[in-house]
Amino acid sequence: MICPECGSYQPDRAKFCGNCGATLSRESMVESFLGSMKPQEMELPRRRSLAFYLGVMLAILLSLAVLSGMAYLVYRYALQQREGKGEEPEQEYLTYTHPETGFSISYHKHYEVRELAPAAGELLSLELVMGTGKDLAITAFRLDPDVLVGGMESISALLEEDALTRIRSEGGEMVPPPLAAELSGDQRVEGDEGSTSPGEVVDGSATNGLLNTTQVRGNPAFYTEFRVRGDGILLYYVVSDDLVFVFAGRTPWGEFSAARRQFMAVIGSFRRESQP
Repeated sequence: MICPECGSYQPDRAKFCGNCGATLSRESMVESFLGSMKPQEMELPRRRSLAFYLGVMLAILLSLAVLSGMAYLVYRYALQQREGKGEEPEQEYLTYTHPETGFSISYHKHYEVRELAPAAGELLSLELVMGTGKDLAITAFRLDPDVLVGGMESISALLEEDALTRIRSEGGEMVPPPLAAELSGDQRVEGDEGSTSPGEVVDGSATNGLLNTTQVRGNPAFYTEFRVRGDGILLYYVVSDDLVFVFAGRTPWGEFSAARRQFMAVIGSFRRESQP
């Protein structure tokens, strides 16, 4: 056995330590062993109170609530961004404005406007490409003061002469114009990608000789249509003060009936906000 006092080895049956003289009974050894242990080593684990566990659970719940609130705010922000983009409809129609004359038209975004060099006596020259083999040429010229003095009768005669010249130069063949029947009254053409662009087309159509007379947004207008070999041509004049805007729509004859509505709707969007 081992002496509890000095730690020396002693015979198992010895009653006293031969080194320090300490008693070597088993009872004294147990008491000595228990007395040498530190009090904290004998302590049992302390039980937590209910308030402690409630506090821990409350902290966890608060953390989850904060995280949920942040996630909801992020979700709402992303949703508002998507809705905000959805509230802005895609622009289907564009507007071309000619600053020198104050003239403007609206046309579908799939059409293409090409600015050309004006010929002698012209104020502008445009080509609106509306599809394969389908385009609308737009020019403008200023009326002679002597024609203006004669009023609308003189203007009508001048435009009829101009129309005949254009038809003869093209080698055109006149066709019965159905526009008067189609466009009588205050008719509006709705815009869509396949047919027209937005705008009031014409009202009050009537036939007078070669040209049909009507109005476009309160401006006097004259039009006719003719056939040139395999193409159909719509010739349209809009008179605004001392200027005449000429629209010549051309397309293959087999597509002319449907294309006429597209031409007319673009012409119907005619505006002249500022008139220098």
